[in-house]
Amino acid sequence: MPIQEQLRDVLIIIADLTKNDANADTYDFVIYERLNHIAQEKVDKYLNDLSSLGLIAERIRPKTFGVDFRLFHITNEGLHELMPGA
Repeated sequence: MPIQEQLRDVLIIIADLTKNDANADTYDFVIYERLNHIAQEKVDKYLNDLSSLGLIAERIRPKTFGVDFRLFHITNEGLHELMPGA
């Protein structure tokens, strides 16, 4: 089943940031920077939706300088979703 265009756009950004590597992570704030035209709350909803679909996954949250960050990576299912004809 195809995903919504907004979710696909976020998935493409995560794939780009991780260089299509399911083992590479990207910080949430980098995703927010790339989607600065969308409210952070909306981006969080998209991230949660993608995660619930199994297209991205969140890794353990490192705490840096007392600030919590979230790390995301694309899953193999997410990479498959972006393949032509998927």
